[in-house]
Amino acid sequence: MAHFDIVHVVSSSLRRGDNSIESLDDLAGGRWGVGAVVLLLWVAAAVVSLRLTDRRIRRLHAVVAVSTAMAFFSTARIFGKVWYYLTLWSWSIALIAVAASVWTFVAWWEAAGRRRLPVGRAAMAVLALAGVVFVRDSMMVDPPEDHLSRGLDALVDPTVDALRSGEGAATGPDGVYAVIWDDAYFFGSQGYGLINELERRGFTARAYNTFRVPVTPQRIIDPSQATAEVALVTGVNVADWRTRPGVVEVAYYEPRNAAQLAEFALLREQAIDELQRAGLADVVALVDTNLMLARLDPRLPDGVEAQLARMLVLGEETAVFIAPPGSF
Repeated sequence: MAHFDIVHVVSSSLRRGDNSIESLDDLAGGRWGVGAVVLLLWVAAAVVSLRLTDRRIRRLHAVVAVSTAMAFFSTARIFGKVWYYLTLWSWSIALIAVAASVWTFVAWWEAAGRRRLPVGRAAMAVLALAGVVFVRDSMMVDPPEDHLSRGLDALVDPTVDALRSGEGAATGPDGVYAVIWDDAYFFGSQGYGLINELERRGFTARAYNTFRVPVTPQRIIDPSQATAEVALVTGVNVADWRTRPGVVEVAYYEPRNAAQLAEFALLREQAIDELQRAGLADVVALVDTNLMLARLDPRLPDGVEAQLARMLVLGEETAVFIAPPGSF
């Protein structure tokens, strides 16, 4: 019913957040009360359509009915966090339900012998307005999670320079480099980007078998085939890697200024306090070692998810190390 909140989907389409992580709730679901009203009005329109002679209207209502039933069984099978994109398609059912209801009203009005409604002009006006909104929206599209892209951009050039000059275990452009990551932050998302960027610069960048699905099988090698490992390391793991023998740090990036560092520290302290009060010691341990996983825990107290999401946006220190094969 929340996805039948037509007011929410229209207002969310017009509203744009500064960052996708913090604005996911814009499309995560509407108010079930408003959705219930829309759903009841559609049911009433479907009943009225049975008395109309135009079979096309009844067929459109049938599409909505079947789609709604399928949506119920589909969403009932979602486990874990309900990411907005898992149900993004369901908004279209609400839009079709509204269209079918309006069509039913117009047909019923005219069948009763009343004055014909200027439906054609109204429809053209709505389509024109929608076109303006879509054009405006397309002009404002930003890359998703650009804070991750900015961090990677700062790391790629010094990493490439270090590989070409043969720092640490690197042997120059002819080497075979296994990209690995020890990410306390974002599930290794930037690691895939690093593989891509090294390939674009002419390097043979590969990964180990664990990641054969996301990086595709042709980029998988055995550790014995790697000249060196290129390790992307974030957060608390950076200090650990700096103590490892045979490992050379070649790039470093701190995305936060002084004010943001202070904000991050305050959010971390507040989140940990709330988690400890809730008896979630296992999640407390993840705040520093796997922030994204901590944010996904369904047991989080109210308000903590927003704090962790903000910490993800602020980011953490990130470094790249060149290491001998088998270092991780």
